[in-house]
Amino acid sequence: MGYDVTSDLFKDHFWYFRNALVRANYKNVRLGIDYDISFLENFFRNLLLDEQNELKNRSMLINAPEGWNATDDK
Repeated sequence: MGYDVTSDLFKDHFWYFRNALVRANYKNVRLGIDYDISFLENFFRNLLLDEQNELKNRSMLINAPEGWNATDDK
C-alpha cells in the first residue's frame, strides 16, 4: 500500500498501544465514559504518516485527580 512500516513503534510503545486498544473499546454509560479512539489514531498517525504525536499512557487517564498534568514528565 506504499507505507514504509517497521515494528519499532510497537516495540517502543507496546504498553501505550495496548491501553489505547482498551480505551477504544471501553464504555461505561453509568459513569459517562464513552469509547475513545483518539489514542489509537495518534499511534497509527505516527506509524503511517510519520507524525510525532505524544504517546504517553497518563494522557489516557479517566477522571484524573484535580491538578494532574497529563503532559508532565514527573
